[in-house]
This record gives sequence, structure tokens and C-alpha cells, in this order.
Amino acid sequence: MTPVSPADGRLTRAGRRVLIRAAATLVVLGLALAPLAAETPEYGVTVKVVKKKELAGLKTYSWGVSHAAIDKTVDRQIVEAIERELTAVGLTKVTQGSGDALVSYHTIVRRDVDSKTETPKDGVPGYLVGVIGIEVRGASSKDVLFNVRVDKPIDVDRSQLGPVLDQAVKAMMSHYPHAAAP
Repeated sequence: MTPVSPADGRLTRAGRRVLIRAAATLVVLGLALAPLAAETPEYGVTVKVVKKKELAGLKTYSWGVSHAAIDKTVDRQIVEAIERELTAVGLTKVTQGSGDALVSYHTIVRRDVDSKTETPKDGVPGYLVGVIGIEVRGASSKDVLFNVRVDKPIDVDRSQLGPVLDQAVKAMMSHYPHAAAP
């Protein structure tokens, strides 16, 4: 018995049963693998938007509204790192009025849990993960021209947080298209 009727190309009853079994097997396999995928978060840089043509025309920037870090020292370190990288790609900060671009950053700290690691009785499960997002919008259009984020486990002494933030911002801004040399 063939799964397809030679006369009209339709599936026979047996062919439909094979197809249903195959689909059911794929669904069960997907459900079995889903927890494994959920336990392996991806860390690193994620680029969401890069509009090279529009970015090429930008010369100046000013700060837009950010969801800044609660800790003022961390906020200052992130802002300084972003400003250094913006200068490196050829943008100049405007202190009065609005620049060609509005820059903002957003940050959160979350706790990821590794279900394979045993937590001490009096301990807190998991580890901290810092998330920083940088957004560059056209000042006149308000269109997002560059949007990037980094998710990174934070496993450093507080005194070493500055260099870690610098490295994270540098990694994100490495995806910003640099102006071509004249």
C-alpha cells in the first residue's frame, strides 16, 4: 500500500496515519527538548537594529531618556563608557539643544538559576546577570537607528565592576558601523 494514491496525488488513509504519527513524534521530541533549551540562556551581545545609511549622517548626539542604573556610581561608569565609544565612532556630544541623535541606555539585573547546581541551605539560588541596552534614535524622526544589548553574568568584586562595564559597552559598540576613512 502506498501513502499517496497514484491517480490524484492525495494521501491515502495509511499515508495520513504515517503523517500524523510523524507530526506527533516531532511534537513529543520538541516538548522533551524544550526544558534543555530553557536551561541554557544565551549570554553576549545581541544586535537588534543597525541602519547604516542613517547612522552615517550623524555627527552629534545628546542624551535622551534612559532607564539608568539605580546605583549612581554604576550609572556614571556606564555613561562614561558609552560616551567614550560614541566619541571613538566619530560622534560629538552636544551639551545645549539636541544633537543629530538621541542616545539612551537601559539596564536591569536579573537572577538566572542553574537547576544542576545545588544551592547551600542558607544560600540564594542562581547568579546575577547584568543586562545593558543602548539605543540611538534619529533626533528629528525618532526612528531607532541602532539598538544593541548585552547579557552577561556578573561574577566580579564591586571594585572590578568598572572594567567589566567598559568591556561590555565596548563589545556592544563594536557593532556600530564606523565611518569610512576619507
